[in-house]
Amino acid sequence: MTTVRAVAQAEFAQVTRFYQEVGYNGVFTEHDLVVVAQQGDRIAGALRLCREAGTMVLRGVRVLTSLQRQGIGSRLLVGAGPYLSEENCYCLPHGHLKRFYGTIGFEELDPAAAPGFLVKRLEKYTTMGLSTIIMLRKSSEMH
Repeated sequence: MTTVRAVAQAEFAQVTRFYQEVGYNGVFTEHDLVVVAQQGDRIAGALRLCREAGTMVLRGVRVLTSLQRQGIGSRLLVGAGPYLSEENCYCLPHGHLKRFYGTIGFEELDPAAAPGFLVKRLEKYTTMGLSTIIMLRKSSEMH
């Protein structure tokens, strides 16, 4: 059985090990909200909500390769949903994941309408050969 929950800062070391295992090298701080999908004592997936330049950004959505395509990523997004209702949130997913993020209300955004630091990140990813888009999920107050 998979449970989805926000983790306490004391558990960040375990999340760091999970991220290393899946090849994700993003760095998170004690100010980030980290949500995990857990099976027993093993982290099956994780994501983090970060405040960057005063803006909420969804980052680091990862699932163990051996457990992909079993709905864990979708459960992570749904589990993060309550934390996304207060303010707008951006993400920069691979283009082929547009529909996946759309399931919880993210919509593709013209980069010209995005915060500058995210546009720079998008340009960096594009330079690296990644097909990335900017998406926005508006706060529930704005719906």
